[in-house]
Amino acid sequence: MLRMALAISSVRFAVLSHILPPSATGQSVMLGRLLSGIAPESYCTIGLQGFRSPETRVVATRSLPAVCRLLPVEWRLRGAGRLRIPVWDWRFRLRQRARHLARLLESEGADVVVACSGELLNIPAAVLAAKQVGARLVAYYFDDYPQQWMTRAERGFALSWERRLIAEGGTIVVPNELLRDEVSERGASRTALVRNPLPDGFSIAAPASWPAAGQGLRIVFAGAIYHAHADAFSNLLAAMEHAADLDPKLRILTAQPEADLQALGLVGGRVERLGHVPEAQAQSALREADVLFLPLAFDSPIPEVIRTSSPGKLAEYLASGRPVLVHAPADSFPAWYARRNECAFVADRPEPESLARVLRGIAADPVRTREVASRALACARRDFAPELSRQALLDAMRGN
Repeated sequence: MLRMALAISSVRFAVLSHILPPSATGQSVMLGRLLSGIAPESYCTIGLQGFRSPETRVVATRSLPAVCRLLPVEWRLRGAGRLRIPVWDWRFRLRQRARHLARLLESEGADVVVACSGELLNIPAAVLAAKQVGARLVAYYFDDYPQQWMTRAERGFALSWERRLIAEGGTIVVPNELLRDEVSERGASRTALVRNPLPDGFSIAAPASWPAAGQGLRIVFAGAIYHAHADAFSNLLAAMEHAADLDPKLRILTAQPEADLQALGLVGGRVERLGHVPEAQAQSALREADVLFLPLAFDSPIPEVIRTSSPGKLAEYLASGRPVLVHAPADSFPAWYARRNECAFVADRPEPESLARVLRGIAADPVRTREVASRALACARRDFAPELSRQALLDAMRGN
């Protein structure tokens, strides 16, 4: 249906992102899920030549069938990186990137440019290029673009371009209601909610018996672990010791090397690293869990981003048929969504004892645990189906 609707439409769009499928990073994975169900002649992707990410260690085996173009590496000002030089360098590189982007938009016949967050200059370059070629402008905030930067100069630069984006009538796509409210408070009048969807073909489980067969309380986490989760995992390890009588074990499905987990203290007899596995095996691992752990950091250098973050794994957790445990600040999106829909257990204080009590509560009441997991399945069907997210993105690009 979506392929037919898009084929009938004359709209052709370009997606600009520093990271693109088949990278295994979260933003790339979500772009892959959204774009894989859209006719490839309807869009192109545009990446950055020579971009390297330390997170890009494992890639998928299949990429998108659409045309992929790369923006060339820009010249830098001499001495860039010294005191006060970076802002001048950003502006110098921005002008180059905008020119290159405008040429690509024209050569590809793009009516819409969708510029993704995660890199400082892509959204500003899209603002300039879209105006030059007369394309519709969409900024896709996988995270809060102005707030995700560490320095005051970076945040100020991004905020100034967000104001220009809004003034130019651009649409801001967001993955959840909290980020939508945040950008609306900053003046955005054109926003679109596009949730991070399930993959195509993901089989939403039927309610399963609980606990799973086997000994001990099996806790599973899937994904990369970095500063956005670090202290939440420390709390979990301590909570597992407080609840040692449950014989809890943590299984981590991640592409990260063992050394990364050791640096975070994720070692010992209660921790198992499964490593990167095919999608079907990952789904099986989720459905064999007694608890699916969804953490966000309580002590982070970017608390504003943590509050409005939409973990990509949320949809798959909800669709697994297993109970989800959100360990995140009370004002964060996962905690808000879980409480609003009563679809997950929530431990919203950075206290191992409190987290251990929630684990005990899950283990002690199988009837309630199954009820919560059943509501999670209903949420997955209602909110995270890939066709719904694709349609929302297409509507945003058409200005609906």
